[in-house]
Amino acid sequence: MTTKRAYKLQEFVAHSSSVNCLKIGRKSSRVLVTGGEDHKVNLWAIGKPNAILSLSGHTSGIDSVSFDSSELLVAAGAASGTIKLWDLEEAKIVRTLTGHRSNCISVDFHPFGEFFASGSLDTNLKIWDIRKKGCIHTYKGHTRGVNAIRFTPDGRWVVSGGEDNTVKLWDLTAGKLLHDFKSHEGQLQCIDFHPHEFLLATGSADRTVKFWDLETFELIGSAGPETTGVRCMTFNPDGKTLLCGLHESLRVFSWEPIRCHDAVDVGWSRLSDLNIHEGKLLGCSYNQSCVGVWVVDLSRIEPYAIGNVTRLNGHSESKSSSSGNLSVLTENTTKASLGRLSISQNTEPIMKETRSLGRLSVSQNSDPVDKETKCLASTGSVPGTPQRVNLNTGPKTTLASLTTAPNSTAPKRISAKAHSTANVSAFNKSDVIPVIVPRTNMRLDQAAESRKEVGVSGRTVPFSLQSRTSDFRKSPNRRDELERPTVSVPSENAGRTRSLVANWEKRERSPTYEGHTSSNFSGTVSASNMLPFSARGYTPSTEKETMPASDEDAITDIMEQHGQFVGSIQSRLSKLQVVHRFWERNDIKGAIGAMEKMADHSVFADVISILREKPDVVTLEICTSLLPLLTSLLESEMDRHLGISLEMLLKLVRIFGSVIHSTLSASSSVGVDIQAEQRLERCNLCFIELEKIKHCLPALTRRGGSVAKLAQELNLALLEVL
Repeated sequence: MTTKRAYKLQEFVAHSSSVNCLKIGRKSSRVLVTGGEDHKVNLWAIGKPNAILSLSGHTSGIDSVSFDSSELLVAAGAASGTIKLWDLEEAKIVRTLTGHRSNCISVDFHPFGEFFASGSLDTNLKIWDIRKKGCIHTYKGHTRGVNAIRFTPDGRWVVSGGEDNTVKLWDLTAGKLLHDFKSHEGQLQCIDFHPHEFLLATGSADRTVKFWDLETFELIGSAGPETTGVRCMTFNPDGKTLLCGLHESLRVFSWEPIRCHDAVDVGWSRLSDLNIHEGKLLGCSYNQSCVGVWVVDLSRIEPYAIGNVTRLNGHSESKSSSSGNLSVLTENTTKASLGRLSISQNTEPIMKETRSLGRLSVSQNSDPVDKETKCLASTGSVPGTPQRVNLNTGPKTTLASLTTAPNSTAPKRISAKAHSTANVSAFNKSDVIPVIVPRTNMRLDQAAESRKEVGVSGRTVPFSLQSRTSDFRKSPNRRDELERPTVSVPSENAGRTRSLVANWEKRERSPTYEGHTSSNFSGTVSASNMLPFSARGYTPSTEKETMPASDEDAITDIMEQHGQFVGSIQSRLSKLQVVHRFWERNDIKGAIGAMEKMADHSVFADVISILREKPDVVTLEICTSLLPLLTSLLESEMDRHLGISLEMLLKLVRIFGSVIHSTLSASSSVGVDIQAEQRLERCNLCFIELEKIKHCLPALTRRGGSVAKLAQELNLALLEVL
């Protein structure tokens, strides 16, 4: 293996004319999709010179491409504005979407929903629903083309960067602009989110990198100016550094405090995408009809160089072996990384040799590694992360020159049998890639049927939030693949699990709950639609014509739900800590404002249940901010949320009802009374909100139980005010 810090892995001719765009598959980091002026979309296995697929069908040059999170679909935007959605398993077009009036220059898939976003030179950002076969919302606000798009890890927001030098943050559930960031002096070229914190990084042609706090929407700081514009960026999965690709160089920044740790000269020219895989940074660039793949060894750059491991991580850990031995996490590393890793506990072999099933699959396999892989497979250990892209009779491909060990992509515990036969070494922390959430239960008929709607059969949406790798489970619905599933206990980062709170609550609501359909007449995207299938209420009880679930299957289902629960609680805790900081400063209004940005019913209910016991801290001014939250909480399907909201509303009406009524009924006073005018304005706001609440009460009254009783009481109390 080369000892250089950066080197070119390969260079190949990708199209018969100029290459316009490319994207690395985030899930496996082993596949690459390119779009060219020759109207074609080509799929490549990194390390191989020949295309796996060449997809024809566009009538103009391809200006943007992107994989979905499962690497089963590719969206390609053309110069005509048309977007085509390709099924890589069937090698066919499953959707042709029109709506943009000019070149579609950026596309990005939602992390776990059947949605994607596109940006165009027509200045519009569009959200598309794959199942509804059309655009469900158009966001207008940019004055020039939309160069970069990125969904937040929780899927609630989408950020767009434009040629007009602005970055816009859009709320998908509300269908509106949340904030406009305007500090750049050049067009935006790249965007990325911190893996654990509410932090956004933006790179621009003005040669600067800026860091933004997504809780306060304030600029944290700026790095640069550099020698050239910032073309690409990606956060290291450990969250400690941001890697930025410039013209022929790489910069490594930390954001707390903002400083440049290292600068690496790399030969890439028109860099188009970056991705971190097994402690290596992959960079793909293009020049005319050629594509170059570059590798930067993160263990040889600051602050991850061997001499800095102790300083960076707090204690020294041994490096993973590069001789082909199986690398697994040691106990100490596992404990230290528990917040970032899911630990699979299974004494059964996780998978057998990859079979060719007519599906697209690229496996890590080459001569130097092949023997070791076979040896490990025979001992019941993990031969490598299975991929989903392969040709019926095509050769398997490898990234052996990029890897330090055949299995460093799968941070799982190995069975006792593997421990007795394989040499075990520790991961360096910089090589650890967080596994966020395992796949959904792929035995569910509903998920399969939903996939058939888009012409794709026999697969489901992976349940992962931008994970670089994922735990693999064979599907009992596949005739040739009846394998034992692994039992996974995922541990999630709070910054990535904001939506999982809602998922868990929907699961608790009813064992047969089915998520709402994606129809939304207002053109906005409901939160439930942005969730994976299993999180929208599909449970094993809805299975049809499948084998009886074994104890191990039942345990697997329980453990998967447990992972969601853990993620939900971690997410809720992180949000409550934000609220608590305001509470400690006696800033109740600030706490309410923070909750409004979070848009999380669980957090609303937790905090309001405390306010319910301390109504004396609520003033008329606070009441004007609190009532909209209580109104939104009435939209919840959880009886607990409804009960807390109704009880709090009842107390507020009893405390402020007479004040509101008397203030609005009084005749206007002579002269200027600023306090009276403020009180009148606040009472007007409260009155408007209480009218909205009154319209919600009939439906709650029909619900029955304690909720209906509270709704009736509140209705009677409102009669005295409205």
